Amino acid sequence: MRGRDVVKIAEVIREGVGRLKAIGANVILIDPQFAPRVIEKPDTEQMVALIAATAKRQNVDLFRRFAVMRYWREVTHDGKSAKRIATSLGVGCGDAPCPNLQSTANPDWMRCKRIPQRPSCALAS
Repeated sequence: MRGRDVVKIAEVIREGVGRLKAIGANVILIDPQFAPRVIEKPDTEQMVALIAATAKRQNVDLFRRFAVMRYWREVTHDGKSAKRIATSLGVGCGDAPCPNLQSTANPDWMRCKRIPQRPSCALAS
């Protein structure tokens, strides 16, 4: 999103889905993650809705990552599930070790970046 026009992004998504379907690819859309830097943006909810509408309109599957992560954070307060998924996706923390990620009470794991995993940076399971 990064300050871009949400409607234009939705148009690009629709066009991309159309191209992928035209070549026979299976398509699954994934909405944004529920993370501090994402939810602070005023157009986040609009983007989530536009992605869902695009998936429905173009008859493709949708993984509602935003809703799942919101549920973990606001309802279950379960950082461990999120960490296990992040680990399986190869999410790490840059060059420095990440001792702050050992605590499920600390939401800093959400600020990590996708990098090749190294033992010193792997998230705790």
